Amino acid sequence: MVSVAVVGMDFREGPTAMRAALVALDASSDGPSAELLSTGAAKGIARLETCSRCEWVVSAEQAQWAAELLRSALMSRLEDTGRRMHLKVGPAAAHYLMRVAAGLESVAEGEPAVGRQVLRGFERAHATKSTDKTLNACWRAVGSLIHRRRTIAPSTAAVGVHALVGNVLEAQLPSAAQVHVFGQGQIGKAVARSLSARRRFTSKAFNRQTLDGFRDAAKTAEAVVICSGADQAWLTLPARDDGPLCIDIGSPEQVSAAPGWQRLALDDLLSKGALQLPDEEREALEQLCTQTGEALLKELSAPARARALEAIDAERRDFLDVTLPRLLAGLPVKEQKRLRASIASFTHSVIKRTRSEL
Repeated sequence: MVSVAVVGMDFREGPTAMRAALVALDASSDGPSAELLSTGAAKGIARLETCSRCEWVVSAEQAQWAAELLRSALMSRLEDTGRRMHLKVGPAAAHYLMRVAAGLESVAEGEPAVGRQVLRGFERAHATKSTDKTLNACWRAVGSLIHRRRTIAPSTAAVGVHALVGNVLEAQLPSAAQVHVFGQGQIGKAVARSLSARRRFTSKAFNRQTLDGFRDAAKTAEAVVICSGADQAWLTLPARDDGPLCIDIGSPEQVSAAPGWQRLALDDLLSKGALQLPDEEREALEQLCTQTGEALLKELSAPARARALEAIDAERRDFLDVTLPRLLAGLPVKEQKRLRASIASFTHSVIKRTRSEL
């Protein structure tokens, strides 16, 4: 029977530069993941990347053996072999994956951006045909967890690396300080929103198209936050003699030179201590992770017929709960109710007929 394993390294086990190096080692067409898939040692592999971790979800008939091969191949290509990558198999892997997706393994506890990054990892694996039925089941389970968590942990929307950045700026800068953000991807936008919400900084966002304007603004800013996503350091800041603050949260670091600046990198932020959720929200997320992990294990251990039915039913629920409301938006309420009832009846009939034929 095909099982699942997770192998990876987080912010507690290795620095950002090492995690970035592991991802780079595996990104080529002849990387360790590609080798395992081509030899049949693994049925599917999805690589998950976040600010504070890199994880590989491995599907194989001998999941532990395949994951150990992957871990050995990755670590043997690094110069620093004093570190270790964690490895979890079966139930432990399923539960850990749910905790990662829920943000419970993050330094900013409950960080919602992590779940979206986990989903993107599965999406990339699907696009490169690196998934199988087991990984698709893991993918669906993560999607279900993210959908359900929104109502049970509302305060998590405010946590993340952007909150760590804001805390450092508030601790080190005076009110009304001029802070500029470079990078307008997901993290850059989150940092900009966080600074705007705090209402004590004057800030402006820049990207590569406005690089010259950023360099001019950096000549007088009291701080800059770098959120670009290049695969190596490339950005040079103008020389200063007054020690302004540069927070570089790229992975790997994005700033190649910053003469006269006080520099903080992602590792520095991650070492400053965790942001904690309220106890009741943490407990609710813990319970959700347990429930979702157990449901995933049940699906993976079920006969093929049962797995097929559960997959169809999961797609039905997703359509009714997520897709259909968007399609009905703008229609009169009575028409929405009529169409919803009709479609629900039809999909129920499809499930019933499928059960009788399988």
